[in-house]
Amino acid sequence: MQTPFDLWTAFKAWTASASAPVWISAVATIAYTIVTGILLSVTKGASRAASKSADAAKVSADIARESFAATQRPYVGISKTRLENDFNAERWILMLQLDNFGSLPANDVTLTVRVALGDEVLLDVKEPPIEIFPRSPSQFRGEIPVNRRSRDSLSEHSRVMTGSAVITYDAPLGGSFEHRTEFKFNMQRQGFEITAARTSTRI
Repeated sequence: MQTPFDLWTAFKAWTASASAPVWISAVATIAYTIVTGILLSVTKGASRAASKSADAAKVSADIARESFAATQRPYVGISKTRLENDFNAERWILMLQLDNFGSLPANDVTLTVRVALGDEVLLDVKEPPIEIFPRSPSQFRGEIPVNRRSRDSLSEHSRVMTGSAVITYDAPLGGSFEHRTEFKFNMQRQGFEITAARTSTRI
């Protein structure tokens, strides 16, 4: 059985041989290659982590910017529709109330109103631009010619009176928008009622 001393003596003899330096160099090269690979892997991992962190920060900043823009802007729409005179009148007075539900004033607000009885257009008007501030409603009034024949067709439900109000406006911080409200005449209530409303961004 070999003693530690015998093993040590054999190791010294091997290192003194001609082939020992070659083996030592090979082992060192392999070790260097392994360490270098580990360092490269760690570096790439750190780079990917930094890139993901930067992407996350950009997404967070974009969300914050969009949230701010969504709250700091005007929102203009039609809050009320009303027939202001009697059903039997020859000319109806249609009232539409425009409200700004946002936090900033709406610039260059234009209103286009169209009312038709079946295929017959009774009102088609475009109002000049105005400015509407939050909590400061603006009212539109337009005359609709309605003769007895028109009233009879409404009473008999042979024709339907429908209307639309298209609002375009600009935001102080940038952006242009369009709001469209659709309404119709309700014979039972003898008044106008809103049937649909939507807002979109103008390009």
